[in-house]
Amino acid sequence: MTWGTGSRRDGGFTLVEMLAVLAITAVVSAVAFPAIERAEKTVALQQTQALLEADLRIARGRALATGAPTRIAIGQAGGVYGWQGGPVRRLPDGMRLQASDGGSPAFFPDGSARAGILALSTGGARKLTGVSETGVVYAVPAASARR
Repeated sequence: MTWGTGSRRDGGFTLVEMLAVLAITAVVSAVAFPAIERAEKTVALQQTQALLEADLRIARGRALATGAPTRIAIGQAGGVYGWQGGPVRRLPDGMRLQASDGGSPAFFPDGSARAGILALSTGGARKLTGVSETGVVYAVPAASARR
């Protein structure tokens, strides 16, 4: 019986090939997961800012409709906000809201407001939302937010 001179190999992978694939997978995971986590935080910050802006507009509408001032209240070290007669919003974990001038915005029955900037922050990122004296709610451009 002769075996021949060529090598015989059944289908499958060697241990070295499997270890190489595992090493490549580990490197890709180490790079990809932190990027995904940063992207999730960025999206959460953008969504929370959009909700905050909508809530501020609703609070202004309430002041116009009821004829009574509506003041935005920030509580629990910036972890929640709301107004009397409105919902209380809890911010996502690690996210904080604070009024940059120390006072929370208020909307008056004539449509005007106590102007100010609200800073929404998480980690190293932040978004600013402004309220003008005329009651207009707006997102502060990113270039202004870095100052």
